[in-house]
Amino acid sequence: MTKFIRLLTAVFCVTALFFLSAASSAAGFNAESYRTFVKGEMKTWNVPGAAILVIEDGKVVFSEGFGYKDIEKKTKVTPKTVFGIGSCSKAFASLPIAMLVDEKKMDFDKPIRKYYPAFKLHDAYATEYLTIRDLLSHRTGLPRYDTAIDPKDPSRDEAMKKLKYFKLNKGIRERFQYCNFHYMAAGAIVDKVSGIAWEEFVSSRIFKPLNMNSSSLSPEDLKKSPDYAFPYKMNVEALKKFPENQAEYVGVPLKKVPVENIGVYGPAGSINSNLEDMAKWVMLHLNQGKIGDKQLVSRDALTELITPQILTGGPLKHEEVLPGSYGMAWGITPYRGNYLVSHDGMIEGFTAHVGFIPGKNIGLVILTNRADNYEFISSLSFSTYDRALGLKEISWSKRLIDEFPAALAGLKANRETEEKNRKKDTKPSHALADYAGKYEHPAFGAVKIEFKDNNLVFSLRDIKDTITTLKHFQYDTFKTSSKSIIGGFDMKMTFMMNEKGDIDRLLLPLEPAVKDIVFNKVK
Repeated sequence: MTKFIRLLTAVFCVTALFFLSAASSAAGFNAESYRTFVKGEMKTWNVPGAAILVIEDGKVVFSEGFGYKDIEKKTKVTPKTVFGIGSCSKAFASLPIAMLVDEKKMDFDKPIRKYYPAFKLHDAYATEYLTIRDLLSHRTGLPRYDTAIDPKDPSRDEAMKKLKYFKLNKGIRERFQYCNFHYMAAGAIVDKVSGIAWEEFVSSRIFKPLNMNSSSLSPEDLKKSPDYAFPYKMNVEALKKFPENQAEYVGVPLKKVPVENIGVYGPAGSINSNLEDMAKWVMLHLNQGKIGDKQLVSRDALTELITPQILTGGPLKHEEVLPGSYGMAWGITPYRGNYLVSHDGMIEGFTAHVGFIPGKNIGLVILTNRADNYEFISSLSFSTYDRALGLKEISWSKRLIDEFPAALAGLKANRETEEKNRKKDTKPSHALADYAGKYEHPAFGAVKIEFKDNNLVFSLRDIKDTITTLKHFQYDTFKTSSKSIIGGFDMKMTFMMNEKGDIDRLLLPLEPAVKDIVFNKVK
């Protein structure tokens, strides 16, 4: 009975939002002034190309491309240009589960093991009692563990085996902790329950009925598109020539990067799409699961996905943006008195935003071909919602830029504290060559430490971006000499020895929410 009352209340509250002021919106979206605004934002945040879709009263009122999909060739972005949408893909993993719930093949509140018997976590209680709802709302007790993601994993079933090696740092349902492994697992469950691969399910049961003919699920398919954006990110080497306090390092040259392949982790972020297709995706949600007269997914199941499941936490920085929550693949933000449902996404070379305000029939899609430009996404999305809602605009870019000095000061203070506490008059306990070798962890793979030119050289799973020379920090602790994919910051690691005095372990801070990960040296 309690479960029924909770479900009824959630459905009533969220469904009401679809009807409250459903026919109302701003007096009119001024496309001309908006174009000028977008171009200014792109210049401010050093964005090469962008595609933007705005929906008002359930109709597309703006769908245009800006800048370049290929900087070198000066080819322009259009509404047909395909981009990677990163973690906005997660909603394409929760929707299949909602559809299977409609078919009585699944239940959001049944244990995961009912549908995937081999599911196993480090914690026995969590293994038995975690539900599908817990998984989709990031409340399993698992932190991110992103560095364990390996595109070379041969199958989702093999990737699922890594979960038992990850220690939980919170109790189940205790705290929101974003984790891409949750959605790899969601894909594995869809594989198992539906009898077909998640990729096939999305293609045949979502893309096809919605006529999302330009959308795809792999980098190979993206490159087959006649109109796709090349991914870019800041050139880290050029970055060294720019002052640290320069907001987003405007003017730093961008470099083209390969289209990222995340392999079997696709449900967490592999989808590619364009404005024309994403308009149909957002309309599906604004129309409560219907395509024309056909109900693709029930209103009740879809409502569950955009109902708050757990608070996301975080400081209250702006009075217009109240503390948010997370549904199932969707974030819910009380924004200036409105119920904003959205998700941002980032994959190498691309950053995106997909959102809608059901009570006002407003939708927004922003696709860009530059990595790590969440400031641009945040600034542009909030400013666009302001315009669509007819509200007084806020200078979000200025607010974000004004926050940079405090953030940089915090980083500087941390570095100064680290240096102050460092034991400067120590030296390694062994000759450097003794630290060389291969160190393994069953989930994170292999770390290679090589002795070259009287230096130690580190690499994780032979990934090029992780190769870095180590500098002695103190005792048997060393520090990376350059920023790598591991957190984007310098990283300290400590070697340990056995009772015989031989170096036999390496401790790496690959997940800041738990103790250092232990890698054992291969004899």
